Amino acid sequence: MQRTGGRVGSSALRDYYGLAASASNGSSSAGAAVASSSSSPLDPDSINFSPSLALEDLRRTKNAAGLMNDQARLLTEIRELDGERQSLVYNHHHELVAASETIRKMKTRADDLTPSLDALRASLTQIDKTRAELSLPEHLVQHKSSGRDQEGQQARAIERVVELPTRLRDCIALERTADEGLAAAERLWGQSEAVLSAWDEAGVHGVKEVASECREVLREARARVSGAARG
Repeated sequence: MQRTGGRVGSSALRDYYGLAASASNGSSSAGAAVASSSSSPLDPDSINFSPSLALEDLRRTKNAAGLMNDQARLLTEIRELDGERQSLVYNHHHELVAASETIRKMKTRADDLTPSLDALRASLTQIDKTRAELSLPEHLVQHKSSGRDQEGQQARAIERVVELPTRLRDCIALERTADEGLAAAERLWGQSEAVLSAWDEAGVHGVKEVASECREVLREARARVSGAARG
């Protein structure tokens, strides 16, 4: 039973590596002989293979030179099969190592994002706190409309101011390079600084804290760009 399993495995290897097909490409008559001998007790790949009958047939039909040629051919096939097997194992091992390295890098990047997520949560908490403390004097509202529209304009103006530090961080993080991110953040700050100054002069509570946080974000970004340039 074990011998039968070995012959089946040998046949499967031959089929996988194309040895059976290459051996039968010599001529159509050779292919017919292989097909007819698939159940022959003289065929090593047959489930009916009989070593004693095969040995007797070889003694009867071949001389010593023929036997030596068969031995050399079989050894060559064995070496080819072993080489293909080793190549297959190496390729699969290489793919496994590459997949493991990819998973390791993904885990490292995920771990690196944890401080950023914590900082984002802290920023959102600060935004909620500042939003609650921030109030806008009525004389700064430029458009006169209904009470609801006026409240909506105030809310949108407050939201833009409160979210300015987060928007600056997004500008820095979303650009392809640190220089481009810093330039985008500087442009946004230049558009908003005058508004913050006007609100501060008007006595709007919380504006100084927002402006201070924005300047700190830009200061850290400039320091990173300067450090990268020196490195």
